[in-house]
Amino acid sequence: MVLSAGFSKLKAWLMATPVRAVLKKLQRAPVLGRYLSSLATIPDGRILLGRGDMRRDWDERACANAFYAVDSNDSQSDELFWASGERDLKELVLRGIELTGQDTVVEIGCGVGRLAVPLAARAGVVHAFDISPEMVRLAQQRTKELRNVTVQVTDGSLPLPDNSVDFCLAHSVFIHFPDIVHVRGYLDEAYRVLKPGGLFRFDIRGARTDGDILLHAGTVKGVLVSERMLSERAAAAGFEVVECRWSPEDRSRTVKATDPEAQFLHALWRKPHRTPRQS
Repeated sequence: MVLSAGFSKLKAWLMATPVRAVLKKLQRAPVLGRYLSSLATIPDGRILLGRGDMRRDWDERACANAFYAVDSNDSQSDELFWASGERDLKELVLRGIELTGQDTVVEIGCGVGRLAVPLAARAGVVHAFDISPEMVRLAQQRTKELRNVTVQVTDGSLPLPDNSVDFCLAHSVFIHFPDIVHVRGYLDEAYRVLKPGGLFRFDIRGARTDGDILLHAGTVKGVLVSERMLSERAAAAGFEVVECRWSPEDRSRTVKATDPEAQFLHALWRKPHRTPRQS
């Protein structure tokens, strides 16, 4: 559903401290919270009233303004948008990681291909997935000349052989997941497809205390998990935790636009060579 409003006025209203405090409480309501946490705005003044359904909501955002939906901070021009993909890949996704020209890479939540394009120049094969058919269509258009990139719609699975991937990433993706079950599903799939020694980098909205944990949310402002929960999930999935750090910033700023106090956990996990998964 789409409504029209003055974008700058709406943004100012949402950022007002009293409004933020009320919204923060309402977002924990089982049904209303899902809708409030799925509300998105775009620069032409429209309000997209998401329903908490990943495919439907992100298809609508892709049709309305795909660049803004993917990276609201750098969507003012094509040049800025695609340059931001190269920048974020280098500074955030591949920080401390060196890919070879033979590596197989999986991207979960590829959007329009903002990261898949620069990844193609660094990897042997890039498998890019997104839940939104419209995002996938746009990404396929952008990458059609890149022979080492495949882009396809996912239903939550990664249709690749076990132990076949060197590096997996989900950049600014899990921060929009409305249910922790879906996050766990992708963590398990990443473990399955990664080779022993393979790495998985992702970020997610962080809860500083157990009282802030939120396991059911929306498709803009997603679930909130604690560092302890992530550590426990890594062990359950079979991963080793290489890095888990807090950051008040997220380059996409999609969540920050209406939740300036949001903080993020940035994780780098490794699939060990010989560690059995916990049952």
